[in-house]
Amino acid sequence: MPTEDRHTAGGDALATARLLQQLLQLAKKKGIRTLGALIQG
Repeated sequence: MPTEDRHTAGGDALATARLLQQLLQLAKKKGIRTLGALIQG
């Protein structure tokens, strides 16, 4: 995952959002559709 502006509030927030998007896409591919299902693993 490419990063820009590391160790700045904006850059760190953007990197976190991108990571969350990737993780949610992975969960979706595995058939996980709800937060409850994600938490249960």
